[in-house]
Amino acid sequence: MKTKKSRKSPIGTTFVNFVLDMTGSMSTVWRATMSGFNEYLSKLKADTKSNYRFTLSVFNSETGVSVRHAAVPLGDVAELNDKNYTPLGMTPLYDAVARTIRYTEGKIRETKPEPAVLTVVMTDGEENASREHTLAAVRALVEAKQKEGWVFLFLGANMDSWAVAHSIGVAAVGQTLSYPSTPQGVGQSIGAAAIATVNYSHSTGGLRPQHTAAYSGLLKDAEEEEKKKRKATTPNG
Repeated sequence: MKTKKSRKSPIGTTFVNFVLDMTGSMSTVWRATMSGFNEYLSKLKADTKSNYRFTLSVFNSETGVSVRHAAVPLGDVAELNDKNYTPLGMTPLYDAVARTIRYTEGKIRETKPEPAVLTVVMTDGEENASREHTLAAVRALVEAKQKEGWVFLFLGANMDSWAVAHSIGVAAVGQTLSYPSTPQGVGQSIGAAAIATVNYSHSTGGLRPQHTAAYSGLLKDAEEEEKKKRKATTPNG
């Protein structure tokens, strides 16, 4: 389903939670991930029609889950570089998703009127290192938040992304993207996530939607838009 753009004036706040894999397998696309994430931030900063609050969590089994920024203005979010983004270790995916939700839900609950909430999960590996949360616990938490009007997007590589996303409670196929673990694949997937984020914020006006079914194709539509944009800017495309 196509999501209408610029339907409301930005009278609310859009909370964006970005849960980013920093495990060893990401080292093959290390620079592309940093560049893609920084471009994602730039696109949100350029969106003058929205009022964003941003959370970034990075995770691996060596340093655990690190919530770098929690519901802060975009101007307070540091870009990724080779000093603050160093891939190593395994994948505590369940802990990362759950901790990010728990870390931000209080601030989200305190914000009035009820803000729009979009959580983006990007990983190139399946769960293999969580210590605090089980699959059942994370799934119940994600499903509960979706009932409250939160929207989740899942970007996955080197796995059956739709199966993994569904297992943690992200039911809509159009909110999941499977990408090749290459610099181009990473760039295109994060580019689609940026389009989806801006479209979501414009559509909601920063206000919690009563019915999230309208966003079931949010990421799929954005992926198509990103592909068209890249094709148009590629020589002989």
